[in-house]
Amino acid sequence: MSDWEWFHEVRQKAYQAKDTQRIRLIDLYYEGQGFSEKEPDRAIAIYEQAHALAEQLGEGWVMLAIDERHLRTLMYEKANYLGALDLAVRATVELRKPVYRRYPRRFMIPIYLVQIYRALDARQYASDLKALLDYLIVEVPEDDKETQYELHSKRILFAMTMEEWDNALELGLRYLALCGEDMAEAVRVYVLLCRVASNRREWKSVEEWAQAGAEGARQVNRMDILCECQAWLAFLARRDNNEADAKRYYEEAIATAKSVGERPIFFYYNILASFHVNGEEWEKASLVRQHQIEHVGGTGQVMDELYYRVEHIKALGKLGQPIAEEHRAARDLLGQVSNPAPYDTELADLEKQYLSPPSPPLPPAAQAVSDGLEQVKKQVVRWIAGLFKG
Repeated sequence: MSDWEWFHEVRQKAYQAKDTQRIRLIDLYYEGQGFSEKEPDRAIAIYEQAHALAEQLGEGWVMLAIDERHLRTLMYEKANYLGALDLAVRATVELRKPVYRRYPRRFMIPIYLVQIYRALDARQYASDLKALLDYLIVEVPEDDKETQYELHSKRILFAMTMEEWDNALELGLRYLALCGEDMAEAVRVYVLLCRVASNRREWKSVEEWAQAGAEGARQVNRMDILCECQAWLAFLARRDNNEADAKRYYEEAIATAKSVGERPIFFYYNILASFHVNGEEWEKASLVRQHQIEHVGGTGQVMDELYYRVEHIKALGKLGQPIAEEHRAARDLLGQVSNPAPYDTELADLEKQYLSPPSPPLPPAAQAVSDGLEQVKKQVVRWIAGLFKG
């Protein structure tokens, strides 16, 4: 039985039997799906209603299909990983029941669980996530393209989070080969390969993947991916001191992003911030980081929030603006991550640089007095040292 053949059978039987409750259940599923991108809060409310009805009717498979869509909305439209964690754990426990052994989509929720824990703190759960990924690699059928796509994307993201860049590149190229002629999926791979290549400092590869991604995104109408590719091209043009192209790509990226609406496109903003930093546009860089902080706060993505706050401190420091409040907020987050050492060091350096600035230069007369005092101090030190030598 295919992934969705069973679902269509449930729908067909409900209409044949004029079963109004089950017809309503299927309608709620499609209704929620229709609102997921444009009105995610409304979609979430519909999915919760549908879950309760499916549970009441004893339609376990339909209930898990609803939970899967609910999870996607929480993760990809709301970036609410804390809310997604609760739902994913509950659904995973449900999946362990014997009735789901033949459920065709039984691997999707565990794959989403990998993404959730990766977003919350991949290093803290690294060994468990690796074990789960190894299990899924063996168990997911090779001919189940949709599940294979999701598994490949999560494997790459996990490798990137663990800073295993060679592995991430290899996985990305495998993922791209798996896509074949499926451009709707290939564009997702192109942006991942851009991120991998940028961390490997392979700028020509970033440009090639971004160009391919932009072309493909236009074909399949993926504006969220198109704006990220345009942002990469703007960043690269500025890096090459080509301000005319940088400005053109930047304006295109901004216009495209506006068409995306409220959907989270966090990495697009990372590129945008880097674009402004390269142009020493500190005010704009600061505004981008503020936007990211506002949208990620309270979602459970502590590592991302910490990164955004540290980068915001740098922009504020360059502007000569107070950093104390942002510095305290970043310090508060350190206790919530498994590996605080790198950020602890960076925050200490920023504190020295911006919270404890050197004293202003003394006026000439005062400087002369100060120099004289220093000479006296040195003479006293030499005199004391001489006493001990004697």
